[in-house]
Amino acid sequence: MKKLPLYWGIAIIGLMVFSACGNGLDLFGSSKPGDENAPQSESGAMDDLVPDQIHPSTYLTSAITERPSHVHYPNGMAIDYLYRSFLQIPSDMVWGRDGKLYIADWAGRHVVTVDKDGTMADLGLWKTVRPFQELGPRHLEMDSTGNLYIATHSMIFRLSPAGDLAPLTGIDEYPINSLAISPEDELYYTIKNDGKIYRWQEGQFPILITSEISEIGDIEFGLDGTLYMTQTGKTTIKKIDLDTGDVLPFAVDVCDHDPCWLTVDTDGDIWARSNNELHQLSPDGVEKPFTVDGVIVPGGFFWSHTPGGIAFDDEGALWMGCYNSRLIRLVAVPGKVDEFSTEFFAGFEASDLAVDSNGNIVAPDINRGEVWKITPDGERVLVTTLRNTGRITVAFDADDHLFIGTGNGEILRVESDGTTSHYANVVTQRMVFGADGVLYAVSGYDNQLKSIVAVTGMDTVASLISEVDGVSFGTGGVHIAPALDTGLFVFAEEGRNLFHVDFDGNGSLVAHLNQFGAGGPVAMTSSPLYEEVYLIPHGSYDLIGVGMDGSVKELVYDFWGDPWGMVSSPDGKWLYVAESGAIDKLSMNIIRP
Repeated sequence: MKKLPLYWGIAIIGLMVFSACGNGLDLFGSSKPGDENAPQSESGAMDDLVPDQIHPSTYLTSAITERPSHVHYPNGMAIDYLYRSFLQIPSDMVWGRDGKLYIADWAGRHVVTVDKDGTMADLGLWKTVRPFQELGPRHLEMDSTGNLYIATHSMIFRLSPAGDLAPLTGIDEYPINSLAISPEDELYYTIKNDGKIYRWQEGQFPILITSEISEIGDIEFGLDGTLYMTQTGKTTIKKIDLDTGDVLPFAVDVCDHDPCWLTVDTDGDIWARSNNELHQLSPDGVEKPFTVDGVIVPGGFFWSHTPGGIAFDDEGALWMGCYNSRLIRLVAVPGKVDEFSTEFFAGFEASDLAVDSNGNIVAPDINRGEVWKITPDGERVLVTTLRNTGRITVAFDADDHLFIGTGNGEILRVESDGTTSHYANVVTQRMVFGADGVLYAVSGYDNQLKSIVAVTGMDTVASLISEVDGVSFGTGGVHIAPALDTGLFVFAEEGRNLFHVDFDGNGSLVAHLNQFGAGGPVAMTSSPLYEEVYLIPHGSYDLIGVGMDGSVKELVYDFWGDPWGMVSSPDGKWLYVAESGAIDKLSMNIIRP
């Protein structure tokens, strides 16, 4: 496991405060300077635009009282939150001998501590440290004396057990990526764009170990001093010869998609966690199967969401973060070898949003399979708990009756007493009521051809449309939104096509939006006042507005964190966006003056 520090002094407790939602950095303008060269991961979460370098003498700023946001209006004002989970997007973690897990929550802009029972607290560094406010903490590491090293993309800080914070000197390249502490307590760090690995030395220039490693990912030392490394988009784990800088293969076909995180247990085995995989490897690179909740891994399907850090605690339990605000702890089964059971410390991820006539938002949290109502003032009320945690969709009819599309292919109606009743059997991840009072749903499982169906009553389902002018909606994600009283907007991720479909099933192309990236996820809604649709495409993560004439306006940049749902308030004054760990609240008076 990662190096265990000595007990942190009581002084650190003085830094631990609970926090709320907040303000942030201006990343906007009529264009996005530097964007043509800015790297971006598939998850869209790890690579921001390059800022001006911050000199160590100017890293402190006037104290603020609310944690900053990473989303801003075009005029530079920070967006507000309707709801914000305490943990939003974990991007790295390390265990301390004080019995706490330390997490770099980059979207939350803070370093979070977690007790074994899931209790979370905040070190409060964001209050006065500009890099935490602007870019957020990205990576963590600890040495054997209890010093916590915290990296943003622009700087590395050292927090002592006594609570003293200071930036490391001599580091002037960007973006800083991962950190590792050697068995000799030496700090190593990487520069992603140039593929460099450095060893940092107190009072001296950093020593370059190697360079030009494409898409360098996580680094981690084995117990024997071997340095292991992953690379974004590559399945092989490498090891680095620290004397020669040579890069050698260690284990092939281990990492699936990006990022891929590494940690080491007390026996010296190397653990690798990527999107769909969790592997245990001996120091010789031999795969060692284990069991989680009765399923043999590898071989059985493992959690598929983008991972954010991995670390063992002092009881041999393996902690894993996910970009969807979820924290997982795999606990060793007593008396069993290589058997684990799962504990979840969920944050919040809404897979869809709907709004009633009073402006109340309904959001299904797929981490727990719960559906929540959130009032315009931010108060949360549990609506119902479902039996599964698959992708959930929600919609209100004109009389504010709530309908829920579940992950097992059933649409439920929520009754006035909070109970649910069967309405129709439709496999859907998106649905909405049209101006004609009919419930329209995107029908089809993942990787199946999609179609739009009309649910006109209980178990009364009719096909509406599956293609426009011979162009199929495809097998990818498909999204729908009302087009005032003229029909529906339909966006197909596979072809990046936005269509208009009337209530008789006649369709026409509105715009081809391939310039805004590819694939999913995508968030989409429409205006209740104008014949205009709003999308946040995967790849660009920018909010765009598209008119019926095909005109496109870029409105707000950088909705990192996999936005899944979006909805407009009934009066058209607010736009709500569900991202990992939060629901953003955007003023349409600012976006569309």
